[in-house]
Amino acid sequence: MARVITMPSGSHPSVNDVKVEEGSYFQTDEINLIMVEKSFAEYHKLKSGDTVSLTVGDQEMDFEVAGIVTSPEYIWPAKSRQELLVSPETFGVVFIPRKL
Repeated sequence: MARVITMPSGSHPSVNDVKVEEGSYFQTDEINLIMVEKSFAEYHKLKSGDTVSLTVGDQEMDFEVAGIVTSPEYIWPAKSRQELLVSPETFGVVFIPRKL
């Protein structure tokens, strides 16, 4: 399970930006890319260039990992206020490009 966060393509946001630890940030015209939060990526041994499948509803979509990132908003990824202690085995945060 993952929380999917959209980020602008081609420019970093002024609030809640991510720090790219490996790989790169989204470029303007790229699609089907994903940036993965570092603890989830480390647990699952993901790196830039790998393919990740996400299931949204009943549709499965493949994404290429553009980068491994850290985020000030997700220092400790949690599913919700009620479920604070989760394992990177079962929950992660991923970022996808937002089309402007």
